[in-house]
Amino acid sequence: MLFYAELGTLIILIGCSILALGVILERFIAWRKLGARSRAFKVELKSLLQEGNEEKIRSACEQPHAPLAGVLSAVWEGGKELRPDQTQILLRQGVEEAGSRYRRFLAILATLASTAPFIGLFGTVLGIMHTFTAIAQKGFGGPAVVSQGISQALIATAAGLAVAIPCVILYNFFTRRANRAIKETEAQATQILIMLGRL
Repeated sequence: MLFYAELGTLIILIGCSILALGVILERFIAWRKLGARSRAFKVELKSLLQEGNEEKIRSACEQPHAPLAGVLSAVWEGGKELRPDQTQILLRQGVEEAGSRYRRFLAILATLASTAPFIGLFGTVLGIMHTFTAIAQKGFGGPAVVSQGISQALIATAAGLAVAIPCVILYNFFTRRANRAIKETEAQATQILIMLGRL
């Protein structure tokens, strides 16, 4: 039977796994929405660029439903009389703001990935301590008793790793995807601003 400290550790790890699952689901849903909005905005922007009407492009970007729209809107908020270096600064600020949308909640995944194994290890240490304390108090014990106590204590470590491993994999996946999306958004915004004579 598990010691109460191990049970407490497992409850904490179950809470961590629920939180991680919530973040993962939120990110998948958010990425799907961002992708759909970005594709729709690019189709609209393509037709507006063919017209060459900067005012229509600006009004379309005032609804920051897509990260690219938000980046371009950040540049246009600076006004028309901007030097290229000032436009570049506003562009970078807009890209940073867009990047925060892509990286939202990823710090939680990173924290869970790094702390869950230690929480599990803490439960294991407490379980082993309890096992040896019980053996010392009762004055008897053998390999079977010790191995049973240690095997129960190791459940906490296994649970910690079960939480941490998916968090590490998905954190790396989302981070890599976010970095690629941010670079693409910056490149597209730069190309559009060059076409409009802003850079």
